Amino acid sequence: MATDFTDEPAPALRSRVRRGWGWWTLVAVATLILAAFAAVWLMRVSIAGDFVQGELDKRGVRASYTIDKVSFRTQRLTDVVIGDPARPDLIARKVEVDIDLFGGPGVAEIRADGVRLYGRFIDGKLSLGELDKFTTTTKKQPLGLPDLRVRLSDARARLETPWSTVGLKLDGSGNLQNGFKGKLAALTTGIHAFGCRLGRTTAYVDLAVSKKKPRVKGPLRVADMACDKGRMRVTAPQFGVTANFSEELAVRDATFDVASGPIALRGNRLASIGGRIALSNLPKTVATEFDLAGKSLATPWLGARGLGIKGRFAAAKVVGAKDPLKFDGDIRLDHARASGATMRGIAGLDGAGKGTPFGPILAKLSLAARRAASNADVTAHVDFGRRDGNRQQLVVSDLNARAASGARVFLDQGNGLIIDPKSGQWRLDGRLRVTGGELPEGALRLKSSASGRVSGEALFRPYSAGDASVALTPIRFTSGGGGATHLSTTLTLSGPLAGGRIDGVQLPIEASVSPSGRFALAGGCTPVSYRRLQISSFVTEPGKLTLCAEAGRPLLAIGSGGVESAATMANAVIRGRIGKAPATLKADRFRFGLAGQDFAGSGVDIAIGDPAAPVRMRFDRLDGAFVGSTIRGTIAGGTGRIANVPLDLASVAGDWSYADNRLTVTGAMRVSDIEAGSATGARFEEMVVRDVTFVLAGDAVTANGMLVEPLSGRDVASLDIVHSLSRGVGHADIGVSHLVFDKPLQPPQLFKSALGVVANVRGVVDGHGQIRWTGAQVTSDGTFRTTGMDLAAPFGPVAGITTEVHFTDLLGLVTAPASMTVASVNPGIEVTDGVVDYRLLPDQRIGVAGARWPFVGGVLTLRPTVLDFSENHTRDLVFDISGLDSAKFLQRFEFDNITATGIFDGTLPVSFDQQGGRVNHGKLDSRPGGGTIRYVGELTNKDLSTYANMAFGVLKSLRYDDLSIGLDGRLDGDMVTDIKFSGLSQGEGAKRNILTRAIAKIPFEFNIKITAPFRQLIFSARSYYNPELLIEQNLPALKRMQDEATRARQAGTKDEPGVQPPVSEDKP
Repeated sequence: MATDFTDEPAPALRSRVRRGWGWWTLVAVATLILAAFAAVWLMRVSIAGDFVQGELDKRGVRASYTIDKVSFRTQRLTDVVIGDPARPDLIARKVEVDIDLFGGPGVAEIRADGVRLYGRFIDGKLSLGELDKFTTTTKKQPLGLPDLRVRLSDARARLETPWSTVGLKLDGSGNLQNGFKGKLAALTTGIHAFGCRLGRTTAYVDLAVSKKKPRVKGPLRVADMACDKGRMRVTAPQFGVTANFSEELAVRDATFDVASGPIALRGNRLASIGGRIALSNLPKTVATEFDLAGKSLATPWLGARGLGIKGRFAAAKVVGAKDPLKFDGDIRLDHARASGATMRGIAGLDGAGKGTPFGPILAKLSLAARRAASNADVTAHVDFGRRDGNRQQLVVSDLNARAASGARVFLDQGNGLIIDPKSGQWRLDGRLRVTGGELPEGALRLKSSASGRVSGEALFRPYSAGDASVALTPIRFTSGGGGATHLSTTLTLSGPLAGGRIDGVQLPIEASVSPSGRFALAGGCTPVSYRRLQISSFVTEPGKLTLCAEAGRPLLAIGSGGVESAATMANAVIRGRIGKAPATLKADRFRFGLAGQDFAGSGVDIAIGDPAAPVRMRFDRLDGAFVGSTIRGTIAGGTGRIANVPLDLASVAGDWSYADNRLTVTGAMRVSDIEAGSATGARFEEMVVRDVTFVLAGDAVTANGMLVEPLSGRDVASLDIVHSLSRGVGHADIGVSHLVFDKPLQPPQLFKSALGVVANVRGVVDGHGQIRWTGAQVTSDGTFRTTGMDLAAPFGPVAGITTEVHFTDLLGLVTAPASMTVASVNPGIEVTDGVVDYRLLPDQRIGVAGARWPFVGGVLTLRPTVLDFSENHTRDLVFDISGLDSAKFLQRFEFDNITATGIFDGTLPVSFDQQGGRVNHGKLDSRPGGGTIRYVGELTNKDLSTYANMAFGVLKSLRYDDLSIGLDGRLDGDMVTDIKFSGLSQGEGAKRNILTRAIAKIPFEFNIKITAPFRQLIFSARSYYNPELLIEQNLPALKRMQDEATRARQAGTKDEPGVQPPVSEDKP
């Protein structure tokens, strides 16, 4: 049944019902023998019918009976009915009364058989109907048992109450004041009272009276009980009752031997309970001693194989009592264990902080806590009552928990754990100690002031797990307003961190704990110092950082909603070493989030290696997160340089990860020449590096990727870099495999210096190069080759270039001497099958040791020279021609109507600039012995005049002693060609007549100047030997010259000029 623990007195009805076992026994005994008690009134004088009826009439009692027997000692009444015959209050089959003959008229004994009594509660009082009229007691006369012998058989009663209908049966005999013994049975199908429902309830007790004091003993059984709207349920409770009553029929003391089946109360369960409850000091107060033991306790937060409660309980029934409810006892839990949910929560610590120094510590703490919480014996003293300003409080003291793992938690000193049952608030006054079982060892001391504020200090020894440790200075705390607790300490932490470790990290802590248990570090900025940080091979020097919380948020908060944290750092600098190489990490801003175990930085600058030539990277953005034992993130806006490698890295972006002491970056970037911003300019154009993989493992840095020309998207070369951080030594391998030059990709897209030097390149390049660095010294080399490459040069198309070149300085584009074969070069006159000896020199210069081409029976050679491509200025070449055979020349260029003889030598100085090339005063001279020029084709003379036919006959074949050709002009513009003939005479096949014989005596010298584009020069020369065109253009001038000469001779005028210019006059 429910127990009311309120301070207020119960209503009148409840107070009557709660008179305890005295009242219920009175009902059980008095009602069943009331028939005999009524007979006492009927037989107190000599039995006479009129006397009985007179007594009934006197009290107004409706009754009927039959006087069956009247003798000297015994009178018998049968068929006794009291009350309304239709609904009687009492029926007795037979009542016998023995008269006391020697003590004066009176009743010596009453025997009743077949008594049936009916009672009910009316206005909160028990009423027996017409029998109530026999009651003569007053408030001054306490209720008691009469001095009367009775013998009852088959006496039964039915009581109707607001809570249930109860059936009673009583058999017994003896003096009601001393010596009565009987059997009382009670039965009800259910009881509904005070928010509880009891199922079928039975009682079978022995009833005895000794010295006017009744005593009952026997079992009370309830099928089941439910209270608080079913929130509390008890299955099959049983009570072995022993109750002693006073002379006034009030319960003086009682004991209950308790046993029950499963008990459930608001999510708490107990498989069974047993023990003894002893009540005393009744009825004004209830003093209870109890010793109970339960089995298989289960609550939402713990369970136990056994539960023991032993102590005293006192409840005052006096209105206004100072302390109406008191409890003082000991509680024992045997083989206590935390609930599954609690154990899972503790086990969750295993994964918390993984990859951080807290990981091993929390894992050890979790294991130790689970072992301690899986099997422990707990004892505590509990005191409930009024204190501290007349407020009810629950005080737990002498708490002692001993776990099978060796852990022990106990509370001593002070008042203990004090709980306000109304508000649920609690405070600890004393010292709570934790020892053994691999739990952190320490003590918590608390003190409370008169104002209710609590302050204290916690001291814990350093706690270590594997290679991790944590230490706390004394934790000082005070309770603030609203039930919050403020604490301060300094944390020193060492242990593994994401594949590395930290040592001696110190963090001052100012925090608060809310009444709901939310832990929060104070906001603002907090200085953090460290002795050593290590990530892979990166080991820092001692340093300091400042962690700042975001505005309006705590630096760290842990509560029912999980972990909340957002710490930032500004202008952070961390210095250390990777192996033997110095390293520096800087960040304009860095943010950490413990809830998601993520971080993000901006303006992150990393420098590794020799400060004079470090591996340096800077990222506009770097972020990451802890994923298991791996850290993953992204980078963007990266720039950098690897040691002394003359390459600038830019637009670095991609993904990165750190696992197993290995940092891996994948993505893309751009590379450019470090000289790009210098006065000399870039040696090569910026390129994209695709599929970049950068790895930092221990002391080694490796990187690889594919160099891609950005406009064409074509792969140019593979790049593989290896660098030792400690030694500052490394190399980069550059592999070119089948690099095709065609319309989408031309050399100027890779080397701007090639612009204006080559164009329309068609060909394939293969090769391999390497760049090496040791400290500040950088060397490079490589070998590359091409076969059958075609291109356009300023002096004309070049075809069939085949060469292999070895670079002694790949970055400086310097090579060893090399040779190339050239299938053809055509600056206007094609030359083929040449060989060029060359080498690339520093500062974008090309040294040509010479070049040779077979050329129409002779040789065309290029004199040694150096070509400077570093600036836009003129580059000079000098070609020598030796042994040019004019006959082969005409045949080579398909002069089909002309034959010639003669060998020529000469020089062609050629210069090139951004506008193209030109020949500067080139000259060809015939060798001594001269030669001939003859027209061998057929002449169509139908349109020629007589003089024309005559002139063609004369000039058809000429012999010369000297022939000189001068060339001057642009290769891509007009070329001025001066042709001089001297020592002319008719050759074979020329017509001879009086005119030719006259002309032969004249010393001729031909001067011919041709101005035409160079590439049309040969065709112009060919046109001069077209007889029709030649005669038509030159015969009128020749005739004029002849006429003028004749007139001059006739006039004898000496000062007139001759036919020829002054250079042909006779010389001294």
